[in-house]
Amino acid sequence: MSETNFEVLPTQDVFIHYLFTSEGSEGVLLSFVNAVLADAGRPLVEKIYIKNTFNPQRFTEDKWFINDIKGVDEEGNVYEIEIQTLNHESFENRILYYWGREYSNQLVKGEDYRRLNPVIGIAVTRFLLFPDLEKPHNEFYITCKQNPNYILTDDLQLHFIELADEKWHKMSQMFPAMCDWLQFLAKANEKTEEEMEVLLKKNKDVGIRDAYKKYQKFCETPELRQLAEERWLADVYKRTLLGEARDKGIREGLEKGREEGREEERLKNLLKILQVRFGEIPKDVLQKLKFSENDWDTLLTESITCHTLEEFRERLK
Repeated sequence: MSETNFEVLPTQDVFIHYLFTSEGSEGVLLSFVNAVLADAGRPLVEKIYIKNTFNPQRFTEDKWFINDIKGVDEEGNVYEIEIQTLNHESFENRILYYWGREYSNQLVKGEDYRRLNPVIGIAVTRFLLFPDLEKPHNEFYITCKQNPNYILTDDLQLHFIELADEKWHKMSQMFPAMCDWLQFLAKANEKTEEEMEVLLKKNKDVGIRDAYKKYQKFCETPELRQLAEERWLADVYKRTLLGEARDKGIREGLEKGREEGREEERLKNLLKILQVRFGEIPKDVLQKLKFSENDWDTLLTESITCHTLEEFRERLK
């Protein structure tokens, strides 16, 4: 793939897996987990071990897979981490399903239930998930309806952290390390090299400093940048195929309106791909796209496989 204008966001899945599970990431993962626990008033952990190490080949071979981040502390507690940028329906159910899968997988048939360890789910969302809850960080447990202060078990802990514009003004009230982590996830890509250096010298948390260094290294490594771009393109393609456009207000109703909205969303996704790969799109290409006789799958394939904008222009009918 040729050199592009693609920008790696700190919340993109390939980078997040590299950040928390690549070689030497134990300190970064420990820093993040402890920031979440401290903000929740929970005891901190001293060591954490990565259960699923970064595997670039997996992203290359299977662009549809979902691979959550797992760590285990010295007590055997399991941590499942996910950074979610898009609000899918039943997202809360999905997190609970992941928790149940990890909790049940600790035992094989016939083993003692006392061997089960707590599973702590941590989900950071780039969208507003709980508009009726004031805080950005909310914890969920199994409690008694008649006495909510009574927790049935600590084995289930779910932390939802909303990195959303609507709650950004509340971030400064969080535990300092948690606030620093959210600043990194939201804005690391906006920092200049000079600002990065100031942050690296200023921040006392070694894990945060290492996170910024890992982001710099990732962005400066062509192979990793290309992997991130390919993953992003595949995600756009996947969301289009699965009809994500219909989930943005295009519901059952007038068929004509649904189809027009779907076509508009498809064009927007296609333009995103072209702009990331080739920069600003000339007006003549925009016009040809609007009235192109090519079917949608052909246009999408050409936008990903063409090496230059001129080549893409020539293939438009």
